[in-house]
Amino acid sequence: MKKQLALALGLAVISGSALASKARLEALGEGSNGSQYLMDNRNIFLNPAQANYFKDMVTFEAGDTTNEDDDAGSPNAEGGFLKAHGNMVYGVFFGHEDATSQQLKRASSATATIQDAVEDENTWDLFVAGDAGVQWGVNLSYQGNKNEQDDFGGTADEDEVKVDSLRASVGVISGDTEVFLKTSLADTAEVDGFVDFKMKSRYDIGASHNISGGTVFARYSAFEAEQSEGSNEDWKQTAISLGWGKVKKLNDSASFNYSVAYSTVDGEGHAYSSNGDYKSMRVAASMGIEVMAKEWLTLRASVGTNLLNEEENDAGDKTSGSDSTKVAAGASFIWGDFQLDGMIGNTDGTTTGESTSTGNGTLRTDSLLSRISATYRF
Repeated sequence: MKKQLALALGLAVISGSALASKARLEALGEGSNGSQYLMDNRNIFLNPAQANYFKDMVTFEAGDTTNEDDDAGSPNAEGGFLKAHGNMVYGVFFGHEDATSQQLKRASSATATIQDAVEDENTWDLFVAGDAGVQWGVNLSYQGNKNEQDDFGGTADEDEVKVDSLRASVGVISGDTEVFLKTSLADTAEVDGFVDFKMKSRYDIGASHNISGGTVFARYSAFEAEQSEGSNEDWKQTAISLGWGKVKKLNDSASFNYSVAYSTVDGEGHAYSSNGDYKSMRVAASMGIEVMAKEWLTLRASVGTNLLNEEENDAGDKTSGSDSTKVAAGASFIWGDFQLDGMIGNTDGTTTGESTSTGNGTLRTDSLLSRISATYRF
């Protein structure tokens, strides 16, 4: 009951906002694929039971179709809808890519054989959710591509390249508590029938509980993959996080969010690290603010940093205390039930797919907004 009340209060603060988009979450200091304490429609990709909160909407994320990694400077195209029917909610989304799966597949091959095929993977997600006293949701996600036309091997014969992945997510919301489980049902990359990469197991489990106006959250994820058929070379990773976050209503038009989280990552034998095995630990903190400046304009900004951080490579060498402070800002333009979101001046001194800038903090008229999304509630 407290969680539903907190949701209602949050919606009241930003009454014209659809609480939607990668741009909004990143501008408030969270990841683009959902938050365990901030309300946003992107949370359906963490816990599909959240689809019950965001029914009757259609949303679009502008971007390219072949970017290797989705980020603010080079976003991927994505979009879909959620529709209520009775006490059920149904939805279809296109383009939501699994970054972990794609990065591992690209790393499994030293040639463009798999790498090019991964960039062309077609992706779709199906959602079904409902309320039976306990809110529940299920998400089935497919990502794949098959190419028999390109001569990847450099010979006269054409190679057949095939990449496939199938994942399932289930989630429940009961009062102040949420739980979700995501798992890989199949994930492979093949060249002429030879398995170049295979996900042997993968799990992602998360839970959160509303207490004293804040949210305690935890998450455990692990995978084990085989680099190539019969190689006996496994890639493994385990990640654990535990944190607390809160959204505080400042007045009728503004809210303040803040969080702190401890996390560890332990991996071995895969190409996320040039040195093979690695470990990392960090304590991260962030805070953000969201203000309805006008009934048609919402502004937001955040700052985040690692209070503690340490990384260790395969040789046992460690680094710690590196600067990690990051500031982000964004805006929403609202016309009735239609909302346009974007990041403001997110430049990093490199070529980001839009233009080359002179550094963070630059607000330029030739790149005023990025991470553009549009959402309509009906």
